Amino acid sequence: MGDDMIVQEKQGATLLNRIDVEKIDSFDDFRRVSDHIKWIDSELKAGRFLKTRGREVLVSVPNSTSFNIISIPRKEEYIDYIKSWVNVYNKSLDYLEGSLNAACLENKFIKRDNSGWTIPIQVNGTFQRQVIKWPTFNPESAEYAKELQRILNTYNNLKTIFLESIKSRKIGVSVKKSSVMLNPANQVSLPKENPKSLKTSMVKQVASYAKRNINPEIEEAIQAEMESKTAGDDERLVIQKVSDGAILDSSDIGALKKQNTDIVVLTC
Repeated sequence: MGDDMIVQEKQGATLLNRIDVEKIDSFDDFRRVSDHIKWIDSELKAGRFLKTRGREVLVSVPNSTSFNIISIPRKEEYIDYIKSWVNVYNKSLDYLEGSLNAACLENKFIKRDNSGWTIPIQVNGTFQRQVIKWPTFNPESAEYAKELQRILNTYNNLKTIFLESIKSRKIGVSVKKSSVMLNPANQVSLPKENPKSLKTSMVKQVASYAKRNINPEIEEAIQAEMESKTAGDDERLVIQKVSDGAILDSSDIGALKKQNTDIVVLTC
């Protein structure tokens, strides 16, 4: 099995892992593909990438909104009937292999590790990277498709966790408060009668995003993508609040600058 594509090689030629539809010529072939049809039925019920439309089966194309459409004849036309379901199985392998190849090219959740590939797997409540054991194609059963589906489901679950963590970062805002004192002012005053002394404390409010709800063992697997997609999410906005009638001088302005103040709020 090649490391960069999910295919098998023989005598220097790359052979796709598919059932040869043209060799189906008897009703006995229906028995040989019964496991494949059962798997297809389970995937149709799950509705992940297989759908029906009348007597047609729609198989999703990886990384696309398009479908491969296979017409299913009546059972009385048993040779064509069997061939049509085998075509659905082969197109399903197109989808699974294509989706996993794209996931490998991302090198984020599924990552290259020397001569193989690894993916975070949850073990006893924690995530750790495990080497992916790509299945070997066997036309006699649907195990090849089932194993590819398990790997793809794990990948999709990791991506869902990642996207949910990004969403929580954007909506989970907490506010922290602390107080700083400014020197009494004696130069620049606001146009107010009976100005108050700046000995009144000013409040600095810091907005920070809540911690991501994500297992730390996944961080290593998705850190690069998180840095590229969430740059600046943790930047803090410093707001200084000045009491009504306060007086600011140059030393106060300098203090605000040193504290990297973004906004000064004057209360009424």
